[in-house]
Amino acid sequence: MADYDGLTECDLEIKLAYQRAFGMKPAPQVREKLMILLRSFEKTVLLYAIETAGNKGKGFDYAQAILKKLEEYRAYTMDEVFEYEQRYSNCRIG
Repeated sequence: MADYDGLTECDLEIKLAYQRAFGMKPAPQVREKLMILLRSFEKTVLLYAIETAGNKGKGFDYAQAILKKLEEYRAYTMDEVFEYEQRYSNCRIG
């Protein structure tokens, strides 16, 4: 298992998701940014943004762009994210 300098288990899950999505451990400044993001967003929302970016072959900047868009909508929990996506998909269809 990778050494993440005493991070809690909750934080470790995010760091491991980052490593799976982007193929590397997060740099210290990225770890700091992730900790800041955790103060605003539910952990599952942060995981969602990281995994979405990784699945699209994008980097952490893309994950941050997702989170910025969600923040503009005030979507900090997965329930709020689902509501945002529902409205967004209805706008594209209609």
